[in-house]
Amino acid sequence: MGTEAVQFLVLWMAGWIHSRQLEVIDFLREENRVLREQLGGRRLRFTDDSGGAWLSRVGPSVVAGWASSPAWSRPTRSCAGTAS
Repeated sequence: MGTEAVQFLVLWMAGWIHSRQLEVIDFLREENRVLREQLGGRRLRFTDDSGGAWLSRVGPSVVAGWASSPAWSRPTRSCAGTAS
């Protein structure tokens, strides 16, 4: 198989993966919109157990990077069930 064929195959796969990712993102945005409507303006409250489960899935390095972003630089209230 020639170099051009390999390049074409790689670019085609990248485009296919990208389009699937966009479909998933659209689905998740719509799901979040529906869930927010169902909450009716109430805030989500995480318990220690649910927060711990989330942390174990994403890992501490993701949380550290996320918490250091500019959006999180302002003071926030603690989650329900945690010490402040």
